Amino acid sequence: MFVPLFGIDSDQSALQTYANAMPGYEIIGFEGPWYYYDALHCRTMGIADFEMLRIEHSPLAQQTQITDHRLTLSASVRSYGNHAFVDSSPLLYYRVSPLAAWQSIPMTAMTDEYMYEAEIENLSNGDELSYYLMVNDVSGRNQSLPITAPEKVFSSTISAPVSFDETSAQNFPAVLYPNPVKNFLQIQWQKTGERLLSISLYNHKGQRILSKKSS
Repeated sequence: MFVPLFGIDSDQSALQTYANAMPGYEIIGFEGPWYYYDALHCRTMGIADFEMLRIEHSPLAQQTQITDHRLTLSASVRSYGNHAFVDSSPLLYYRVSPLAAWQSIPMTAMTDEYMYEAEIENLSNGDELSYYLMVNDVSGRNQSLPITAPEKVFSSTISAPVSFDETSAQNFPAVLYPNPVKNFLQIQWQKTGERLLSISLYNHKGQRILSKKSS
């Protein structure tokens, strides 16, 4: 990121302000002289990289609904200089909690030109998915999306169906449905003799969210 400098005392504080606001970017001060009809944007907007490396991707929403504990992400990745990618394909980096280590998956070319996809498996309800895309080509260019990765990345909370083990359910003195659970869970049981039945539900973090007893 180019920042105009004017040879004044506040130049350095301006550079630091941009560095704090744009982690992952290289902040470069650019000195004039400047004219009354002039601006840094006017000087740079017409300078193009005709061999640019570009990634286009629609980020996930704040919450993402999945059905089978897996998620497919796709992106358009193109070298305008027609340079080959290093390692043959772009990479998807992801983790399922803020403290987990980053994992990488090679993205697979789709039938549509420039389109690539990768699948993340074994996702669970409530996972805090963070991810970014990265590609390098043999010209030495590299690109990430978002450009601030890995300091600032895309994120989404996973909403997945919750299911019950069928073998355990056979010995459970109640009826639970639907299975798998999506938004609502119905619990029905009948009192047998004088025994009281107690049911507690826990979320994926181990927190008890419901406790009921038959009367």
